Amino acid sequence: EEEEEEEEQGWEGKYEELEVFVPKLLKMTRKAVRDGEEASAMRALTCWIDVMDQEIDVEEEDESGCARSRSRGYVRKHADELMKLILPSLTRQIEGNDEIYCSAQAAASSLHSLSSLVADDIIPMIQPFIQENLQAKHWRFREAAAMAVGAILPGISKEKSSSIVGGKVQVIILDRLTDGHPLVRNTASWTLSKICEHIPESITSENMIPGLVEKLRCGVNGDAKDAVFMCTAIHHLVENLGVRPLSNHYGTLLQALFEASERPEEDVHRAACEAIGVLVNDTPEEFHPIVQSILPVVLSRLASLMDNKEPTTTEISLLESLLPILGHIVSLMGPRVARFVPTVMELCIKAFQMSFHEIHIEAVIVVERVSRGRIAFTPFMDPVLDFVVHHLKSRAKEAKSKVLRKYKRYLLQDLGKLAMLHGEIIEVLRDTHSRCFGMVVGLVGDISRAVESRITPRSTELVEVLVDTFDMACLKNKGQILQGLGDLALATNGHFERHLPPVMKLLERARVICEGQDDEKLDGQKTLDEKNDKEGEVGDLTISSIECYVSVLQALADDGKERLFIPHLDQVRQWLRLVANKSFCKYHQSLRKEAMKCSAGLIGDLGRCLGNRAFVKEDNAAYSQIVADISKFDHSEEAIRARDYAQQYLKEFLPSYKE
Repeated sequence: EEEEEEEEQGWEGKYEELEVFVPKLLKMTRKAVRDGEEASAMRALTCWIDVMDQEIDVEEEDESGCARSRSRGYVRKHADELMKLILPSLTRQIEGNDEIYCSAQAAASSLHSLSSLVADDIIPMIQPFIQENLQAKHWRFREAAAMAVGAILPGISKEKSSSIVGGKVQVIILDRLTDGHPLVRNTASWTLSKICEHIPESITSENMIPGLVEKLRCGVNGDAKDAVFMCTAIHHLVENLGVRPLSNHYGTLLQALFEASERPEEDVHRAACEAIGVLVNDTPEEFHPIVQSILPVVLSRLASLMDNKEPTTTEISLLESLLPILGHIVSLMGPRVARFVPTVMELCIKAFQMSFHEIHIEAVIVVERVSRGRIAFTPFMDPVLDFVVHHLKSRAKEAKSKVLRKYKRYLLQDLGKLAMLHGEIIEVLRDTHSRCFGMVVGLVGDISRAVESRITPRSTELVEVLVDTFDMACLKNKGQILQGLGDLALATNGHFERHLPPVMKLLERARVICEGQDDEKLDGQKTLDEKNDKEGEVGDLTISSIECYVSVLQALADDGKERLFIPHLDQVRQWLRLVANKSFCKYHQSLRKEAMKCSAGLIGDLGRCLGNRAFVKEDNAAYSQIVADISKFDHSEEAIRARDYAQQYLKEFLPSYKE
């Protein structure tokens, strides 16, 4: 009874206890498979997945060298016998309802885990089964063999995969796409998508391409499940090999995918649109006219969907799928689609007026690509900025309201208690400030770069809303806000002087935040991953802050107003001392290098713009440390240039400086 309970609940014990548990589980699995006990076999095979995944984790830890070797190969010792139990279970499919989890699906998942564990050693165990059953008379065996091919591909090497998908196997898999049984067709479609993902070269020889393209063309407009896998297959083919192998059939595939993107099934039109995006992104020059020809159709479909004041769930899903295609086309074609840009922007502004965050995200991406596409953006600046301001204000209001509702009793009773809950409040705000928030903030920078000084009349409003949302933002969003302010400074040049007081206060708040994430707090994180994540956020915010200083100083200097920066030199020095501290980003060396490089650039700009007014004797230790760390740890050309740039002015204006 204890064994049955362990088997039913899965494996949650310590790895070392597997030595006793695995033989017991093998015995139970053997009995369940032999006696045809469907429920017991399914539970036993599911438990094997847990056991194998744990052994995989242990072996990965061993390979990383983070600890002493722990793997004892408990599963490997029984791999041959386990395979003899998995294979017959693959043929116990439930006909007519493949949504029900059964022993056949558990067996397929077990096969995948076993392949990940033993890698190429699985090939001699599985190869005879595949060869004997891919063309078997009974559909169960054909489906099981096709499933076996797809299940093991992620675990075996490319060099050895030809022994599985070689000879006639890939041809037979393609034949199975038109099998008389729907489950065989569905599994063959899935297996083809796996072949395209892991070993696409095996099915893209010159003589196979025409037949493959025809199968894909028919498949994307066939049964919904098959269509999803066929769209995914095209996606993987283009992602791995590019368009060239399929160039003679580019128009055919694009047309088939475009037809599939109009289907009402959400999974199908999403998969089709994602495949179109990959196809368009990799389009060679000679096919640009084909891509341009579908743009009016995409615009027409989007306009039709947006005209509906109460869109259905399907229509919302179609909008979320079609907008990325629009973004890909704009990015690819650039100025060549300039005549369509007014319509594109009109649709994006309509999308902003809808109340769906995912649609906002996709529309923001389209606007980003228009702004970066060397297309006249000024006519659309104001309505887009209206959306930016409205969105940021509403998100800030939403965040404040959320905090007030959750912590009202503390505000009414004891403000001290509220301060103690600061960490929890930040988590509430992290949820409120979604990916959409960060992307909308990013639009400030994109538009600033696109329209340059023409954004000046809106700068006060933008600075105010960015400053107001800073405290409500998580660390990642704080960095994006500072990047936006830096881009706004470069666009407005000397006019940015009116915004110096609030922006400099914001940068000082950012330093206090980063300085507050000291070693003790980082070491208090539960895992190394948590330390890396937290320090990564601190490192990103530091880099964004230093880059913001650089942008503000350059903007002022371009209009001869660099003297306005002098009152803020003390806080800049405190930032640079923070970066120079050896404990800064000790868990995240790549970010430390980037921060050092940015800091060296800032030191050089200070010397170039302010001369000897920029440095005092007390700067020597920190600035020397930054330059020395670059010399020691970062030998990239960009880092060396930044180091030399800083040294040039340190030697000239800081007498106590020595290399």
